[in-house]
Amino acid sequence: MHIKIISSLLITVFLTQIVGCYSSNNITVDELREFKGKNDVIIETINGENYTLKRDTTAQYYSNWVFIGDSIEWTESRVIFLKDNPNLGKFKRTKTTIAEKEIFRVDVEEFDFLKTVLLSAGVFVAIVVIYGLTWSGL
Repeated sequence: MHIKIISSLLITVFLTQIVGCYSSNNITVDELREFKGKNDVIIETINGENYTLKRDTTAQYYSNWVFIGDSIEWTESRVIFLKDNPNLGKFKRTKTTIAEKEIFRVDVEEFDFLKTVLLSAGVFVAIVVIYGLTWSGL
């Protein structure tokens, strides 16, 4: 019985660690100009299109953005591996320019430690209560 409790708690903690809780904080375009963080930035245009700007860099992916005048230029480069030969790939680069006047909203995704702890504690308590009731025979 204790093995079930321990394994369910470990699975819960593991999934919470992987997923976590994130919050989106709204910032202005001027704050975006000064933004030096590594978090993802989501730009929503007045047309309803969403762009996720990342500053991740891996061996297969590179993304960055810069302000040029009154526009933001976002460059994304990635390697797309071929299905028939996974050792070979094509290099794909996309460049997107968004004028400042087209930006409706800018959000920055940030890890929310408090929400993650509260969620983990709530799930932990729920599991303990459920297994406690089951073990006591109620």
